Amino acid sequence: MAKIFDKAALTVYLKEEGFLAARALPLNPWDHVDNLGRVRGKTPRDSDWPRRQYKLNDVYKWLDRSGNLGIRLLESDLVFDFDPRNMDMSLEEAVTALDIEFGMDLANAPTVRTGSGGLHIYAQIPPQFQGIKLRNEIEGYKGVEFKSAGRQVVAAGSRRPNGGMYKFLPGKRPLTKRPT
Repeated sequence: MAKIFDKAALTVYLKEEGFLAARALPLNPWDHVDNLGRVRGKTPRDSDWPRRQYKLNDVYKWLDRSGNLGIRLLESDLVFDFDPRNMDMSLEEAVTALDIEFGMDLANAPTVRTGSGGLHIYAQIPPQFQGIKLRNEIEGYKGVEFKSAGRQVVAAGSRRPNGGMYKFLPGKRPLTKRPT
């Protein structure tokens, strides 16, 4: 039987400083299809997720029912979401280009391999830029989304609708050690 999700990887988010249950949210099961026939395994289970606070025990119960987990992003969070299916350069070239342009050490930042073969690289927004609405995309970086406050990302250990797993890359943790 295929692995539905990786509870050990998901619980990393629940235990690490700064990524406690206040930031975790249940996502739909990986194979969920809504009433319009759309695959929704990466979307929040609850429509009020931006305001709703989940108790740690409720999150663990959801994991036991094979649910996926999302991470609610705050003003200080920045996740670079690389989708190689939509990129016009390699993942490595894109990470290097962003390293140079923004002066960040993304190559050594906490990184999750997405279920589609992309990357989620976790960073922090410098305090002087927090609260400023970020653009979702930047010219020259096709296939790279910049996610921050008001958004969520799928947590490592969750499963993508195509069956692919989200996994930490070896040596790319903890999440509390994010570059600014």
